[in-house]
Amino acid sequence: MSSSRKILIATVAGILLGVFLGERVSFLSYVSTGYIRLLQMTVLPYVTVSLIAGIGSLKLDQARVLGMKVGLILLLIWSLALGTALLLPLAFPPLEAASFFSTTLVEPPEPFDFIGLYIPSNPFSSLANGVVPAVVLFSVILGVAIIGLPEKQQLIDVLAAAGKAVSRVARLVSHLTPIGLFAIAASTAGTVQLEELQRLQIYLVAYGATALLLALWVLPGLVSTLTPIGYRQIFSATQEALITAFFIGDLFIVLPILMERSRALLEEHVAIAPEAGSLPEIIIPAGFNFPHAGKVLSLSFILFAGWYANSDLGIEQYPQLAFVGLFSFFGSLNIAVPYLLDLFRIPADTFHLFLAAGVINSRFGTLVAAVHTLVLGLLGACAVTGALRLSPRRIARYALVTALLGSLVIGGTRAFFSTFARPEYDADEVVAGMQLLSAQQPTIVHRDPPANRVGFDPSRSQLDLVRENRVLRVGYLEDSLPYAFFNSAGDLVGFDVEMAHAFARELGVGVVFVPVTRELGRLREELAGAYCDLVMSG
Repeated sequence: MSSSRKILIATVAGILLGVFLGERVSFLSYVSTGYIRLLQMTVLPYVTVSLIAGIGSLKLDQARVLGMKVGLILLLIWSLALGTALLLPLAFPPLEAASFFSTTLVEPPEPFDFIGLYIPSNPFSSLANGVVPAVVLFSVILGVAIIGLPEKQQLIDVLAAAGKAVSRVARLVSHLTPIGLFAIAASTAGTVQLEELQRLQIYLVAYGATALLLALWVLPGLVSTLTPIGYRQIFSATQEALITAFFIGDLFIVLPILMERSRALLEEHVAIAPEAGSLPEIIIPAGFNFPHAGKVLSLSFILFAGWYANSDLGIEQYPQLAFVGLFSFFGSLNIAVPYLLDLFRIPADTFHLFLAAGVINSRFGTLVAAVHTLVLGLLGACAVTGALRLSPRRIARYALVTALLGSLVIGGTRAFFSTFARPEYDADEVVAGMQLLSAQQPTIVHRDPPANRVGFDPSRSQLDLVRENRVLRVGYLEDSLPYAFFNSAGDLVGFDVEMAHAFARELGVGVVFVPVTRELGRLREELAGAYCDLVMSG
């Protein structure tokens, strides 16, 4: 049985198990967490050695091409992918939601340390703490420094061997993928409510639609606009490689095919020297070390997670998200996404939704990555040889068609979900169904003010009277969420009610809850007299 079929069966089995058993499979979250950590274990070492070896193995003229003309093409592709990712929230329907407690909501946000994030004073500390941008910068600088060394080949061979060793470890971990995805799917399906599934489906559809827009028009349309290669010619020559990348979900295995087809397209449709046709064989492997458009599009999950958790990012945060996210994606998504969630104060639990959605979205992301690699090779080769044609008319037509298709995809997705599958607001039902967490003391709850206690002696300590009467009278403000309120079963619950029970349990007495008002003068009289011993309500 193929690995892709095992993964599919494990994922479906995990979803079914989670749906039928619910919270009882929550223990599988330990398995999923262990699998995630194993995935993350090899990422930074692989990024470090592959970047150093990849850049260091280039010749000086090749490095200059990669850093200048091909670098500009790469920036253009990144800009298109970033723009698509940042526009994706427009496809999300309006959502009426409420925020519940998360530790990220009460911890003070740490200031953004740009210098510490990107310039490592200690690269080994950056490696140990998973500071991806700093590790990438160090690796790039070291790789550039190695280019000029006369006896660099021995070092390159050592780094290449280290990269192969780390890659073998990653392949060993990948054998656990069916087990890991089974645990993730089961624990997620067992804890995600119907509304959460509806919201996740919104991201799946929106991501898939925009990924297809990028892969089928935005990127290949750019090639047909700027080069003599036609739109149909691109797909007729590469459809086999693109379909393979989509279904297998692995970009690396189709790189040789993409390099071969890129060379064939250049030799057939572009008037360049025969030796220039080999440029994609230099550009594509070197570009493999940089984030592809499929990774950049995953930046949209941070915006979705904020929408999902009612922690939306403001537009003023978009530049920081784009800049930090792009550098973070030099590493693995499994490291970059949790890092970005923490950076923007979004509950970390949403990362499990990213992994669950990744079972489907990774296919679309790999398709975008394959088209990105193809486009980078073709445009890079044409830029180096001077074969680009910058026609204002063709560029304007491309921009117009892109804007129309983008509006249709994003607007259509939003209209569909707003009309037919809009998530329902049920936070009030969640609150109404809340119960006290700890065991209750013997309790009497008065909805109407009762009579004062008989035999109250103001000269004695109230604490002594409480212990003597074995009853603690607590005043509460009715409907003072989340401190004191009646749930759907008619029970008095809330933070302060929980604290009152804890205090009574400490004293070894029962609790009588009596209603009070917010009028300060009357509240002082009630506390000083025989009506109540203390007031707890916010």
